[in-house]
Amino acid sequence: MSHNISDERAIFESFTSSVPIYGEVTATIYRADGTIETKTIRNIVTANGLNEIAKLASGTGSAAGYLAIGTVTAAGSLGSTDFGEVIRKAGAVITNSKSFIVITATYGGAADSITSLALETAAICNHASSGSGVIWNLATGVAATLANSDTLNLTSQIRCGSHDL
Repeated sequence: MSHNISDERAIFESFTSSVPIYGEVTATIYRADGTIETKTIRNIVTANGLNEIAKLASGTGSAAGYLAIGTVTAAGSLGSTDFGEVIRKAGAVITNSKSFIVITATYGGAADSITSLALETAAICNHASSGSGVIWNLATGVAATLANSDTLNLTSQIRCGSHDL
């Protein structure tokens, strides 16, 4: 029996047009001199992330609980699995609100040994170890380079439904 990719694509597009699954990342940089830089970036939920959400609905998936940052500047896609990961942290806040999954983590320049790196990509992951587990989403455009006393706070969310109850 042959596998028809175009049928899968049509089913996926039909599903995502009726139940939007998307997200965004808010990156806030607190500079040592007191300045604050904030930006919100739309992300892409990866195919593996969509599969993991579906598996969780049936009780077989692994919940997301980690945020990672990387250095890749290319935009993510459904098939993205590599983003030049530099560091992964357990979420300080892991919650859901209405139809959103929300995870927040904070990174310190010197504290996390990430000074002078061009941090570009943020991702929700479901495993504690770098390079392991599923990358649920990718947001490119963080554009943060931290000095010793700077901190970066990331809040990443994925919308998993269309209601606003």
